[in-house]
Amino acid sequence: MGKFTIIGTVPNFRGNEFLMQTDNGREFSEWIKANSISTRFSIVSGYPAVKIRGSFASKCKPGSKIRHIIEVYDRIDGRFIRTIRVESI
Repeated sequence: MGKFTIIGTVPNFRGNEFLMQTDNGREFSEWIKANSISTRFSIVSGYPAVKIRGSFASKCKPGSKIRHIIEVYDRIDGRFIRTIRVESI
């Protein structure tokens, strides 16, 4: 429960958001199920991909490897994730 670190490579993107395929997709899928996450994810190559937006996306350079650290939070309509931080590796 709690936090999870997603590893991936930043794709080419324009604007202030991008969809990133996860290098640790199997573990991420298991974490989603174990935590009963309600957030809907796009599926890329059989695993969930994450959307990174706003100021977090503006810190990322296409082609760079990053850690995307997320946490679970509860709302009245389910359990969701939010970004804590994004770091270059």
